[in-house]
Amino acid sequence: MTMHIDLHSPYLIAAPDYRESSLGIQVLHRLCHMINERGGRAWMVGCTVNPEWNAPALTEEAYEQVISSGRSWIAVYPEVTTGNPFSAPVTVRYMLNREGVIMQNAIDAGADDLFFWYRPEFADKEPDPNILGIECYDLSLFQDDQPIKDKDFLYLNRIPESALDLSGLPENITILSMRNPLSLRELAMLLKRGRVLYTYESSGTCLLAMLCGCPVVSLSVPGYEHYALNEQSLQDIGGAGFGYSDSPEALDVIREGLPIVRDVVLAKRRLLETQFEHFLFLTQAKAQQHDEVKERNSFSHWISHRTLPTTVTAETRLLHVILCLNAQVSAIEASVASLTRQGVDSRTILLVAPEPGYHATTMDIRAVTVDSWVSAVRQLAETEDFDWLHCIDAGVEYTAASIGLMRNMLTKAGECQAIYTDEAVRADDGEITPVRKPDFNLDLFLAAPHRYLRRVWFRRESWLATGKFNPEFSQSFEFDALIDYLLQWGTGCIGHITDIITLVPASVFDFPSTLEEAQILQRYLQHRGFSQARAVQQKNLTWRISYPQPEREKVSILLDAGDDPTRLIRCVESLISNTEWQNKEILLAVVENTSAEMIDLIKQMQEVMPLTAIVCGAEQNYASRMNLLAQNVAGDFILLLDLQTLFVLKNWLTTLLSHVIRPEVGSPGPKFITADQRLLSAGMIAGADGWVGHVGQGEPWQTEGELSRYQCEQNYSILSSNCLLVKREAWQRVGGLSVEYDDQHVNDIILPLKLKRAGYLAVWSPFSVVVSDNTQLLETVCVSENSQRQTLLAEMLEVFTDDPAYNRYLSLQRPLFRHGPLTTNVSDNLSLTLAKVLLLKNGEDCEYSKRIADLLQNLSTDNAICLIRDSSDLTVPEILRLVPKIVVLTHAPDKALSARLAAVSRIIPLRIYALADSAGSDNNDRDQVNVVTRWLTWSAKRAAQLSKRKRPVSCLPVLLGCEWVAQSRPTSAERRRVLCIPEALSVKEREFISRVIAATHARVDWIILGAWPAAWLPMVAETVRWQEERMSPEQLHQLRADIAIIFRLNCDHNRFKDDYQAVQLAACGIAILASDVPSLHNNLPFRRLKADPQVWQNEIVNADRYVVSQREISTFIYDRESIPEVIRGLFM
Repeated sequence: MTMHIDLHSPYLIAAPDYRESSLGIQVLHRLCHMINERGGRAWMVGCTVNPEWNAPALTEEAYEQVISSGRSWIAVYPEVTTGNPFSAPVTVRYMLNREGVIMQNAIDAGADDLFFWYRPEFADKEPDPNILGIECYDLSLFQDDQPIKDKDFLYLNRIPESALDLSGLPENITILSMRNPLSLRELAMLLKRGRVLYTYESSGTCLLAMLCGCPVVSLSVPGYEHYALNEQSLQDIGGAGFGYSDSPEALDVIREGLPIVRDVVLAKRRLLETQFEHFLFLTQAKAQQHDEVKERNSFSHWISHRTLPTTVTAETRLLHVILCLNAQVSAIEASVASLTRQGVDSRTILLVAPEPGYHATTMDIRAVTVDSWVSAVRQLAETEDFDWLHCIDAGVEYTAASIGLMRNMLTKAGECQAIYTDEAVRADDGEITPVRKPDFNLDLFLAAPHRYLRRVWFRRESWLATGKFNPEFSQSFEFDALIDYLLQWGTGCIGHITDIITLVPASVFDFPSTLEEAQILQRYLQHRGFSQARAVQQKNLTWRISYPQPEREKVSILLDAGDDPTRLIRCVESLISNTEWQNKEILLAVVENTSAEMIDLIKQMQEVMPLTAIVCGAEQNYASRMNLLAQNVAGDFILLLDLQTLFVLKNWLTTLLSHVIRPEVGSPGPKFITADQRLLSAGMIAGADGWVGHVGQGEPWQTEGELSRYQCEQNYSILSSNCLLVKREAWQRVGGLSVEYDDQHVNDIILPLKLKRAGYLAVWSPFSVVVSDNTQLLETVCVSENSQRQTLLAEMLEVFTDDPAYNRYLSLQRPLFRHGPLTTNVSDNLSLTLAKVLLLKNGEDCEYSKRIADLLQNLSTDNAICLIRDSSDLTVPEILRLVPKIVVLTHAPDKALSARLAAVSRIIPLRIYALADSAGSDNNDRDQVNVVTRWLTWSAKRAAQLSKRKRPVSCLPVLLGCEWVAQSRPTSAERRRVLCIPEALSVKEREFISRVIAATHARVDWIILGAWPAAWLPMVAETVRWQEERMSPEQLHQLRADIAIIFRLNCDHNRFKDDYQAVQLAACGIAILASDVPSLHNNLPFRRLKADPQVWQNEIVNADRYVVSQREISTFIYDRESIPEVIRGLFM
């Protein structure tokens, strides 16, 4: 009976072009056909196909569907494929032969790959191999219905004819080879006439010959024995069909058994359905498992299942108003349920009912009408029934643990009278994405109030003081109230909590109320004294506020002349011809030793334009020269300008000038694009890209960006001084540029930072566009390379690690606005007292890196430390953003990482530990060694060596996780099973074990875990693939080993090894036979043996099986109540 399997994940199958002459290729195409016939979805990749089968070639459209479906998909590779060329989430290895036989390639399988074998013989000693014996033989074509047998054949394919001696074979023998492929019908007609088929290699052609009544004789040639038919092959076809001799008697015996072969094929066909079911079940289960892991790691799962890592201690009283206008009952109930799940008292919920007399269906919740809800809230406020007010539309849900989080966070609101939070948006298809908002950003929030200024938390007292909500605004009442807050208390009264508190349907999130917003914006502009300003809604639903421009004020443009006349004239000509603002002057800094050519050019320019040249000393740096120019300006505004800037839109300066009339604005800046109309800079993020990141760089210049930010005027902490307009009074107040800095990347941002610190806003405008070919804006800048950058970073640390124009949970690496780790912002007393440990993976995964990760994870789970994991490519600002007390490196640091860590250590106190047991620990570079505070090792010998070198070192104890407990397995009545893990053995050690296996394999069953020498294969009972991933206790138990041998010679190769693996095996109830060497000495009762083969052979066969007890192993198991002192001292 066919079982039901949900074929939700599609298959992509790698194969050569379909051809009848290759049975292996046919099998792959047939697998595709079978999957599709079963109702699944499968395609052949990169090959021509058989049009008569349901095995289509993959098209671009189909591939796009597979990739975009969100489901894990499955790649099936034959053994001739190396690696995972499709980058498939789930990989299946279909072994149509032994690894490396056909193409001499290693398959480089992943640790999680599924294996299926075409025949049991190809699985060698694999325990319980998955067999998928697909065959496409036409038994009506390949049958013994030709009485005349008059031909002898030699099958020859992979072995070169030059390697063979054919003199002993019949004369006039016909060679069958893939070099001269035949159709299946042609092949059948030949094989039916066969007296005998000789072969040096296993092939499906041999089986076809047997079906046609042609005996097969197996031959072998030195060096190619692995190709030959063997006893496993004979067993696989029922013990009949071929032999090793072509004597008349032997051939008669083979012929007598030929009917058995057909019976075996028919039996295998019946078995194939079960095998195919098993294939579908395992592959779909693996894909489902991959999807579940992906889902558990997804944002939607995190936001639905996160827990608050602290207790709720605050008694903050909240009032939740749910606006139910035009809402479905299901939407209302979803909002209510998201509160009640978190223990919210129904008496603190107020429904604004869609109709009079409405009652919630789920519980007794107070409902008021649209006309009376503001009055009802005011009454509750006046009687002090709540501390903070929050309004949501029906359908909006509170995220898991959000209410307790807000109660705690609102107690720390300080002077904030209103607070908005980060959110998540649920699309119509159910996909959930986070919306990470900047800190209060006046220009951005005025441009898109419906995206930023809704679902705001209002403090009761200030809400009452400002006149509550205006009932005239059904959608934008919060925006209207916040305008009053801004006019009364300024921008400092509105706070931001960077946690995702609400889950908002997309239809609610991006639904502006155009008329209401327009009225509110116009009221705001009137109150600010900008009666002539206008707010115009753009196609992207954001607002552009056009402030009135100054009337006659002069702009003084500061230019550094440089030493390239062509560049100077290009910039100035572009400036003059493409700037509509006429009242301007140009001041040019000219170094005293400037060339005569440049002097002549400047004189010519002065004759036709208002240009003042000021000679500067050769010793003056850029900042000094610009400050000197600024002392001589006549204008009200100063424009810093780089010579590599060109102008294409004449209103670029007028647009900037419209902002400097605002008292809060100190410096507006334009959008920079390249000559080929790509974005160069749509604003700057401090701390991004290792220093400062340019928003949108490389994208089309009119790209909308995250929430249309690339098309909204907004406030940035930093704007590029390549083209920056500054009020003269602001310039003078901050003292202009800082002459102590001469690094060009510091000079580009120092002035905006000084203006920010003085309280001025910087406004970036997408409506002012200039072109630049300054490659400096494209450079990747590293803080650790320059002491001036480090000084500025330390001085403005908060801006570089948590730029208010960005969000601390967005990535500081490109692409910007990418969401970072899924964490909750909890600054409770517990997390403040724990050591924050940053584990940096700065090399390939190895046993030691996994050990330290396990140890730190156990400490973190027990709230002994606060653990953060990341990769070693973190920049200096990224590390500083995390504020670690301790950094643990999985390998010795390279030069670049050492420099970054050294830079961090100069700014914050930091302990840096590095694993000495991983590769690279013997590096003698002084800087790389000195940056490490302490080296960590599990080897006493290595600890002693490092101590001699005067390096601080701690020797860590072997500690297994609590899942490793001694579980003794009863001795079976079967033959003793002996486990060997040869991965780390040297050549000499393998030779020793080879002798031991050869002497004992007749009396015990050897199980080999991991890569094994080919010579061992005939002597061992089982080989278990192991892709250098650590085995779990469950996997080790499945090996059913009685004894494990750990053999080491006492030599340099083993000097720094430890007993970790031996302890793991012992913890699983496996008796240990170990070499008597220092690296395996501990207080566990292993049998420790000298390097004498006879002693090992005797112990393996005859010794009693002694398993360590629970008490004995307990000292090697992690226990939160008895953490070793060395670990406490390092991390706690």
